Amino acid sequence: MDHLRAGTALFNAGHYLAAHEPWEKRWLQDPRDAREDCIQGLVQASAATHKARTGNWSGAVGLAESGAAYLDDCGHDDIRAWLRRLAGDPELAERERPPPVAVDGEGVTVADLTFPADEPAGVADAVVPAGGVARGAGPHRRPRPAARVPGWRRRGAVRRELTQQDVHP
Repeated sequence: MDHLRAGTALFNAGHYLAAHEPWEKRWLQDPRDAREDCIQGLVQASAATHKARTGNWSGAVGLAESGAAYLDDCGHDDIRAWLRRLAGDPELAERERPPPVAVDGEGVTVADLTFPADEPAGVADAVVPAGGVARGAGPHRRPRPAARVPGWRRRGAVRRELTQQDVHP
């Protein structure tokens, strides 16, 4: 699976926390000394946007500042400028969405994603870790649902999967 495209599609669909997972997975695939700052900037952009939208202003400001710095010289000028605005006004995320992210100059939507036949739940696996319990769930907490993406079907308490039929009807 192309984690960069999956994260981009989720981010562009407004699923900022869900976008963080595939982007981070892609970033972690590289050796520690060869990890791309641009991908780290996207990871932090998704986290900053999520934190701002959930009222964690200080977390949003710090991530927006560092995310914008990581995105210097990456060609993501629109998102970098938006992050700088978010750092100065974390309530911005409540008033407007961040600009869409492009991969190789092309916007990516969930409908653009393709999945190998043996991996029908590819995006869901990036959103919900193996075992089917979303981050933050535990014996004292009710599991949080995975991101709601149009076309996803409920499977179990917190897992959703996107099938090829949903992507290419």
